[in-house]
Amino acid sequence: MDAPLDAGCEAGRACGVTCCAAAERCYADACIPDLGDCADSDGCVSDSYCGPEGFCVPYGVPDGYVRDEACVQSIDIEAITPAVQCSWTDEELRGTPMVADFDFDDDPATLHPSIVFSTSVGSSGETLRIIDGQTCTLQHTVAMNLGFASSVALGDLDGDGRPEIIGNTNGVLEAWRYDVSTAGWSTLWRGANCASGRVEHTGISTVGHSPSLHDLDDDGRTEIFAGGSIYDSDGCLLASLGTVEFDQFPVVADVDEDGEMEIVSSRGVFRYDAAARAIVPESYFAGTTTAGSFLFAAVGDLGNFPLAAFGGEDRAEIVVVGDGSVRVETLQGTRVFSATLASGRGGPPTIADFDGDGRAEFAAAAHTDYTVFDLDCTAGGDPAGCMGMSRTDGRLWSRAVDERSSGVTGSSVFDFDADGRAEVIYHDECFLRIFAGTTGDVLYSYPRYSLTWFEMPVIADVDGDFHTEIVVGAYSSWGGSCPATDPYLPGVSFSPNQGVFVLRDERDRWATSRPIWNQHAYSVTHVDDRGSVVRTSEVETNWRTTGLNNFRQNVQGDLEALGIADLTASVRGVTPLECRGDEATVRARVCNRGRLPLGGGIVVALREDAADGPELCRTTIDAPIGSGECQEVACTTMVPGHSIDIYVVPDPDGLIDDCHPDNGWGVLRSVLCTFI
Repeated sequence: MDAPLDAGCEAGRACGVTCCAAAERCYADACIPDLGDCADSDGCVSDSYCGPEGFCVPYGVPDGYVRDEACVQSIDIEAITPAVQCSWTDEELRGTPMVADFDFDDDPATLHPSIVFSTSVGSSGETLRIIDGQTCTLQHTVAMNLGFASSVALGDLDGDGRPEIIGNTNGVLEAWRYDVSTAGWSTLWRGANCASGRVEHTGISTVGHSPSLHDLDDDGRTEIFAGGSIYDSDGCLLASLGTVEFDQFPVVADVDEDGEMEIVSSRGVFRYDAAARAIVPESYFAGTTTAGSFLFAAVGDLGNFPLAAFGGEDRAEIVVVGDGSVRVETLQGTRVFSATLASGRGGPPTIADFDGDGRAEFAAAAHTDYTVFDLDCTAGGDPAGCMGMSRTDGRLWSRAVDERSSGVTGSSVFDFDADGRAEVIYHDECFLRIFAGTTGDVLYSYPRYSLTWFEMPVIADVDGDFHTEIVVGAYSSWGGSCPATDPYLPGVSFSPNQGVFVLRDERDRWATSRPIWNQHAYSVTHVDDRGSVVRTSEVETNWRTTGLNNFRQNVQGDLEALGIADLTASVRGVTPLECRGDEATVRARVCNRGRLPLGGGIVVALREDAADGPELCRTTIDAPIGSGECQEVACTTMVPGHSIDIYVVPDPDGLIDDCHPDNGWGVLRSVLCTFI
């Protein structure tokens, strides 16, 4: 046992089994620096917080207390003002942009995503480009002659820790790999029948396709499904249905929960038989099959529909949109909902909880309307889950849009204010809009011009700052007409544009998001944040995972949805000062005591005699700082010939949304360096 405190300890300095010095206080049986009294943590500097006894306590005391759990924000989504973060306007865009970090800096500790897309360049066909997610500057031109209005998929095929790009080159599946040694891209493979050599295989329609990446056989290697064919991670053909027109955006998931992936389509439910090298229909599906170029599927749990084939248990339902109708059917093919799209066709569906009732709905666009469908809004449904409306048409809401050119445009979903009610992000020929999921009210509008194919905006952290952005493309050569202002928000004027645009809230107040969107048929659990396709046996069942049950909706992943960072600085725990003549190198610890990680690029300034005093020097922290973590920083400056206090000030320009913006600095007192 510890020895009792010596009776000679100065009055008021006793602390457990030790005595505190005059410049110290006792807290949690530990002697801590006396950093002053406080009313709240706004008044505590030098990497400290306001303790329950009303004085500032260094983080780490008591042991393990490393962040402020109260550092969360509340969001008024109607007060948020999106702004253009950056744009690339050299060429036109017809496909869906994708987002991933290719680790171009060869440092896995940093997060610096890029945006990948194909552009229309005259007679040369679609050209594959990569731009920086933070600045929109062109990083690489990868390839040419991609399929018209097609979208690529991103995933690590060769296990090197960075994603490859998989796309459609004139009907042939092709993969491109980044080579660190040359800092450039080259073809990894072209899809081929490898039974005897490599005979190139034309297995995809040349118009409007995106591959889907999954581990179909739980071997830890990625398979690619595209155009009715399956290829292995080396590009060798494994099996084929003998068509290039299976589905534009293949949906793959373990819908029957047997531990193996299924291929879900308007044509039914299939599985890959590795032994037979064949794609075979699942025997339990006995519904009506349909085939066509413009039919799109999604999977999710839309209600409790017991299935005889599964012992009376419920499984995921299949949503099919296209050819002027929508339908929901069980895995056995029983149709539980159907409706006609009055304006025809219909685009790739989304699934999410749009009204916050804890149950999923689905949505899709058509020529002249965008609709959220809710099974609570059908005969026998729950009016409470239909916003109190006694409807029988299955529609929670519908809004007029201008999509006359194709009627097959996609959309995406995100819960920007993390209130449990997802918003819709959709663009027609003239405007990108954010619709409130519950009512369809237009919350935001941004002018963009397009002939609209299958493309959609995507939502992700595209610049590695742990905040959410919207990425949208524009195509200016479409000869249609647009109104002078948005009919929903007359203050938004239309102007023609082209290229790629990254939109963010002007103060980064949107809920956080993952730094990836890797394929058109995106459903969260099949890929990790770094672009590695998850092994089958480790894939979480989306519709049974808390906070998911969605399709084409991005989420926070491991991040706190409404977390805020809190930068602090201290000279504790380091050797703070090194003098060489009248030059001083000051070292400090810069910490993040909030509930949101901070991306790299954090500026730290040294200032003389005050937190807003004359600047001595500044430096940058390149690596991210996780919640409750610290980074050591050093900055060298010329010191005057008299004693000064040096203040360490993170984010001196106030660019970061900070939980306690006035408490971030730390100080090194009475610095005096002399010539040696």
